[in-house]
This record gives sequence, structure tokens and C-alpha cells, in this order.
Amino acid sequence: SADEVCYIGDDTSDIEVLNKCGFSAAPPNAVCEVKDIVELVTQSPGGKGAVRELCDILLKYGYYNCS
Repeated sequence: SADEVCYIGDDTSDIEVLNKCGFSAAPPNAVCEVKDIVELVTQSPGGKGAVRELCDILLKYGYYNCS
């Protein structure tokens, strides 16, 4: 289901999905409209480790279900 999805986006074309997913994130170089609606803005910019940072956070804080 949509609430089981984590999504990272950086442009206005991502907004619809970001609003529907269970956990949303954006890199700091995302457009303001995206950064305003996500739950997390990474420290690392897009293309420079943002996805890796997000994965590390999800693993560290248990935002996943392995069952």
C-alpha cells in the first residue's frame, strides 16, 4: 500500500507521490515546494549521497519491515 512506500524527490513532478507515500524525503537542492512538504530533508545533496543518507536513516531508526 502507499503508506508502506518511502519516496525521495526533488522536483514539482514528485509532489503527487510525496503526498501519498508513507515517508517522504528530499535533498537540500530540491525545489522549495518539495522541501516544504516532505518529512525529511537530507544533509547530502541529490547525486552526492542523498539516497545513501536516507537509507542509513531508515535502517538506523527502524523505518522498515522485514517480515
